[in-house]
Amino acid sequence: MFDIFIKNGLIVNSKSVKKTNIGIQNGTIAYMGSPAKDAALSIEAAGKFVFPGVIDPHVHFMLEAYGAKTCDDYYSASREAAAGGVTSFIDFAIPPSRDSSLKAEVARRVKQASASALDFSFHPQILGWTDEIKKDAAYLIRKGFPTFKIFMPPTEGWGVTDDEIYEAVRYISSHGGALGFHA
Repeated sequence: MFDIFIKNGLIVNSKSVKKTNIGIQNGTIAYMGSPAKDAALSIEAAGKFVFPGVIDPHVHFMLEAYGAKTCDDYYSASREAAAGGVTSFIDFAIPPSRDSSLKAEVARRVKQASASALDFSFHPQILGWTDEIKKDAAYLIRKGFPTFKIFMPPTEGWGVTDDEIYEAVRYISSHGGALGFHA
């Protein structure tokens, strides 16, 4: 017998939307499928999407920019996010200059985020498009950081040229990644 059983919910993954049943035991998904099972609490979810939690794809924790740093650290911000139903977030990894290593900046930010109470990832920010940045991008995609951010206007030296954007889109998409844009 499960603690909670959610019946006929719609589950979304990267390939499909599927109607299924979910059994929860001790706060963990322990069963997905048919038939329905007994539980202390049964919830009918026909026609409703069922999510284990919310993913916030745009946060700024401990962000250093424009000579300032945001006040939230990873521990406090992640606990507040969890209270609102967030289970995962994606922050930004902004290198100090156009030629700085994206790989090193992501490693630095992952170390900072180790205090998080939630799962996390990063959008590395591309400030320029060099051979070294290309290598870093391919490496980061392989390591599970597939989304990148580009500033289009030359804001505080963060913008990239149209040619750099074109090359970055071609290269990153050919490696299974994606780009987000700040216009």
